[in-house]
Amino acid sequence: MPGKEGEPPSPQQLRDLREKALNKIAEVGAGSFLPEDVSKIAKSDHYVTRFWLHVFDLPGDQTDEACNMIIETLKWRKSFGVDRVNYDAINPALFDKGTVYSHNRDKDGKRLLTFWVGKHEKGKENMDELKRYFVYYLERLEREEKGDEITIVFDCRNAGLKNMDMEFIQFIIGVFKDYYPQMLNYILVFEMPWVLNA
Repeated sequence: MPGKEGEPPSPQQLRDLREKALNKIAEVGAGSFLPEDVSKIAKSDHYVTRFWLHVFDLPGDQTDEACNMIIETLKWRKSFGVDRVNYDAINPALFDKGTVYSHNRDKDGKRLLTFWVGKHEKGKENMDELKRYFVYYLERLEREEKGDEITIVFDCRNAGLKNMDMEFIQFIIGVFKDYYPQMLNYILVFEMPWVLNA
């Protein structure tokens, strides 16, 4: 059954979730996951708790839903190659352009990650490279903030139809929803374009 928003698992629920997830990982096969991710599930109460909190409103049993999300997240991280996403692996032109950057904090003290929509032109960059570029920042902030939430800002100043890349925007929202549990504090949209305001 669904849980309550913001209510962490009891020590027993945490143990049950970890045991269930580790058993499922063993059943699927260790080759489907990154060893460091499996270790994080085994050792980090904070990380496992984030999955529990993230799925509170799903209709199934909260332990089952959290376990399913853990498995799908860890599979995605292996297939995406998150362990190979680092500064040297990103196209330097993306950093030079500065379409995505992290600067300052929100009113709750959470780090801001900004997508400068007006600087982005749909189709100009390789989508796979853009996705790795965004995940690079997520992984970096995950480490720097020790798993705390961040706020994503869509800076739409001077943005028009040529800047509206729905595939990339859907990827941004999707990774927070499906693979980075309890990482999102707010989504802020600055100067929403009139074409999206109808």
